[in-house]
Amino acid sequence: MNKEEKKKLELGKWTDAAVRRFINRVGEENIEDLFKLRIADATSNPSSPFQPEEITELQKHISKVRAQDMALKISDLEINGEDLKAIEVKSGPQMGTILKALLDLVIEDPLMNTKEKLLDEAKRML
Repeated sequence: MNKEEKKKLELGKWTDAAVRRFINRVGEENIEDLFKLRIADATSNPSSPFQPEEITELQKHISKVRAQDMALKISDLEINGEDLKAIEVKSGPQMGTILKALLDLVIEDPLMNTKEKLLDEAKRML
């Protein structure tokens, strides 16, 4: 967890977008292990201000976000490399950069995950 994520966890002020970024960065398959590690770390340190409710609240919020139909990885986008090739995006680093930027956009605003909107954004990026 970075400083921003720790601060949000401590304050309990995670937005849906922040949770989606967290899931994307950590990886869905690693979230539970990360929480176990955080709890073990905090309970082994008697001077830790850690409160288990912090993790419980974040787990609830993550469950809520996971239940929604949204893109958390590039393969969840409504477009793919073939769609980008059709607008003359070259395969390779340029395509990867654009797909990553589009994913970041959709993580912030899930309503952007339509083929039309993403292609418009990709054209602007060219």
